[in-house]
Amino acid sequence: MAVADHIAVSTTELRDISRSVAKLKTHFEHAKDLVDSYDAEIGSGEVADALDAFADDWKKKRKVLCDGLEFLGRTAEEAAKAYDGLDQHLADALLKSQDGKGGSGR
Repeated sequence: MAVADHIAVSTTELRDISRSVAKLKTHFEHAKDLVDSYDAEIGSGEVADALDAFADDWKKKRKVLCDGLEFLGRTAEEAAKAYDGLDQHLADALLKSQDGKGGSGR
């Protein structure tokens, strides 16, 4: 049983994933920090301090999330390029082997 019979990769889908992840990252990066807009309503005290702490933590977590999304998108795009390159290499090798055996070639 050939390994190629078990490997199927859609480079179009990988590229779609890369673009979708990039859009998601952009949405997270441009999400407004709304906590500051509620300062007047909340006033001061424990609730305001807790909300500020949550917002600060969310900013840090959002940065980590965006970094991960960037890595995922870049990896999906690089994988698509690698699979396309491998597919072309295998196709070229097949055509070359057919030329050597009297095949019609290109």
